[in-house]
Amino acid sequence: MRQVQWLARGGLMCATLLASMGCGDEHEEMARRVFESRVSQVAVHVERNEVHVFGSDQTRGAVIDRWTQSGDAYRELGEAQDGERIDIVASCQRAGECRARYDLALAKSTRVDVAMQQGDLGLYHLGSEVRASVEEGSIIGKHLTARHVELELGRGRVDVIMADRPQLLVVRIDEGNVNLVMPPGRYRCEFDRFDEAIRLNGLDCHGRMAQGIRLELGKGAQVTFKRNNDYVGPTP
Repeated sequence: MRQVQWLARGGLMCATLLASMGCGDEHEEMARRVFESRVSQVAVHVERNEVHVFGSDQTRGAVIDRWTQSGDAYRELGEAQDGERIDIVASCQRAGECRARYDLALAKSTRVDVAMQQGDLGLYHLGSEVRASVEEGSIIGKHLTARHVELELGRGRVDVIMADRPQLLVVRIDEGNVNLVMPPGRYRCEFDRFDEAIRLNGLDCHGRMAQGIRLELGKGAQVTFKRNNDYVGPTP
């Protein structure tokens, strides 16, 4: 039988507030949810604020910490499990008038899909498929070993450190700066290597390599590649 679990919006005691000045509308409520059964996929849809996703070898489920405003600013707010998938939603009654901050601890092998309208997204130590979309804000990725990474940003900045050579890294950005720290070796470069907006800094492009990098850039985008000198794996 498929199991569905929701974290209720109401019923949080004042003791869970992060602020210590009472239970006013400006304070945050903190709630923790622990999913002990196996989680293989997480989909996050948060309208604005912050999301941080941490991969770990020490868990097979998920631990979700959430900070939200008190009151009724949310149109939809909850975390649901359906089989091995968890869905996280935080949307505002009125556009831009609520915020939700999440910290997620997952197995490194969990597939992650995050969509945000505005805010900052952090992705750390993830080793499966990663897909992320932020309309305005930032995407930070550190120590990623994922085989497929797909990042889309309207305006802002992208900073990614790949700890292993991805099968495919895709970056789409309309306006802003992108810094990509890549393990050494040859890559299939699916972009114009002579574009003045792209600084290769010694990135070795070869058309027949299995590992690829794809860039889709707007007129206001700049990309800088750097070498990950801490990488110790094979360098084809």
